[in-house]
Amino acid sequence: MTMPGHHFCNWSRLDSLFHNRCPEPNGKKGAREEKKMKCLIVDDEMFCREFVATLLRSTAECHQAGTGAEALEKFNQALATKVPFDLVILDIMMPGMNGQEVAKKMREIETAQGVAKKGHIVMLTALNSANDAMEAFCQAQSAAYLVKPVSKDGLFNMIGKLGLSG
Repeated sequence: MTMPGHHFCNWSRLDSLFHNRCPEPNGKKGAREEKKMKCLIVDDEMFCREFVATLLRSTAECHQAGTGAEALEKFNQALATKVPFDLVILDIMMPGMNGQEVAKKMREIETAQGVAKKGHIVMLTALNSANDAMEAFCQAQSAAYLVKPVSKDGLFNMIGKLGLSG
């Protein structure tokens, strides 16, 4: 059952994946001694944020936000410290400011600040609709689109296609 304003998350599948040990990328222990990519995971569901962070633990320095406003605050702080996010994974369906609105604001901030190398924004949703995908790519200027529940293979394939370490 979902609450109004919330989306469905396949808890049993995510829970089983979350509790299974995820091997290091390419099966190598300690393969990521160099600088990890910096990632912001934005989702109103804490379990989903934690799950994605767990998948990325060996390849990314993960930061989390539960609302659009919190995401924009962390995004601005990262730009102010000159250590921006390489990757933002952003849920579309959130109460208050939705993910597409947050992505648009992030792009506006980057443009206003003259950021030369913009971070990759990946939209995350429980719905697999062509309309959501088109709006994510066209209006929110996202680099990719993932459907929940996220799989480790799907996540790392997307990261590889974006040319990020993973």
